Amino acid sequence: MSGPRCGQRGQSTTETIIMMWFVSLLIFGFIHFGMLATTKYLVSFAAYGVSRAAMVGGNQFLAAQGGLQYLNWRVSGIPSLPIVSGPMSVPKSTRPGFVVGYMVPFGPPVKSNVGPGVLQIRGFAPEIPRVDPGEGGDNGG
Repeated sequence: MSGPRCGQRGQSTTETIIMMWFVSLLIFGFIHFGMLATTKYLVSFAAYGVSRAAMVGGNQFLAAQGGLQYLNWRVSGIPSLPIVSGPMSVPKSTRPGFVVGYMVPFGPPVKSNVGPGVLQIRGFAPEIPRVDPGEGGDNGG
């Protein structure tokens, strides 16, 4: 063959393969970030449920489980149950509260105390003391 494109056979295929690698990383990165954001939101919601259950005298573990019932990330060897601790003081917080943690299998590829690639996402809700409004209720004067 002769002509200006003689030695360029397959160049566009190679460039497409290289670019598709970066495009797929970008797409799966967005999916990964969405999974982390959803998990963080639901763990914070579960912490709120635990705080409220403590205020009204309910079961805190069942409240956390109810808040996380839509998460179904499976970590091999680790039960997919919430980790509830509290009431406790948390750094950067002046109020005691409840911490709910949840293990997710799509963490950063670093070695943690649980295992490689496993991340514990935590949510915090302050402890709300129950105030007895008295015999007149909230509207009593």
